[in-house]
Amino acid sequence: PTYLFLSLKNLQSRIKQDFKEFYKLLQIAEDSKMSQKIDKIINLYSSKDRFYHNFIHLDEMLDSVKTLPLNDLEKFIIKMAVYYHDIIYDSSSNENEEHSVKLMLKEWSNESSVKFHFGKKQYNLNTILKEISQFILNTKDSRTLLKVKHKQLLKQFLDIDMSILGQDAERVWEYDEQIKKESSWNSENINEFYRQRLNSIELLMRCPKIYHSREFSILEDKTKKNLKLLKQKYSSIKSD
Repeated sequence: PTYLFLSLKNLQSRIKQDFKEFYKLLQIAEDSKMSQKIDKIINLYSSKDRFYHNFIHLDEMLDSVKTLPLNDLEKFIIKMAVYYHDIIYDSSSNENEEHSVKLMLKEWSNESSVKFHFGKKQYNLNTILKEISQFILNTKDSRTLLKVKHKQLLKQFLDIDMSILGQDAERVWEYDEQIKKESSWNSENINEFYRQRLNSIELLMRCPKIYHSREFSILEDKTKKNLKLLKQKYSSIKSD
């Protein structure tokens, strides 16, 4: 479809600009490895077996990042977490986050020893990459925050990833069907998929607060309403 093509073109342009800014922040020259990093992200997120965890999901998350008042270092950290948090996605695996971190560290291994200045401080990229790794690993279960230096940024990142649940009901329904399509490997045992989906929805509903940051707390009520609708959907399927 045309809108998918345009979304991919938009992401290609967006990621190239972001990586130029990343390299400028890190004070390293652009090279062929930068293009290879970009191509890797685009190729994996545009895989045909991705229906939700794809380049449109990235685009939506990056739109949310734009609304936050961040400095260049904070933008680097949160955008890197966005680009790499789902770079490996296999709905039959429980280790997507770990594999995504591993790939990110491999992609940036040649630059990991880089030291750069921002403001009046010197930073080690390897240390920053370790923190970004924690951001990604925290998406496995966002109910409990992992220990990081940029705690507020972690809260915002996790909330951006969850904010799909706070959209209009029609979009949430579409998202839920996309998740189902990604789990087509489980088609022989579709009841197990329904059970797992209902369980994850109920876990979220038991959280006193779904969002961690002030910026996204406005989605709390809408998200809980949407979760209630999703629970009704899967409860009725289960009873059938």
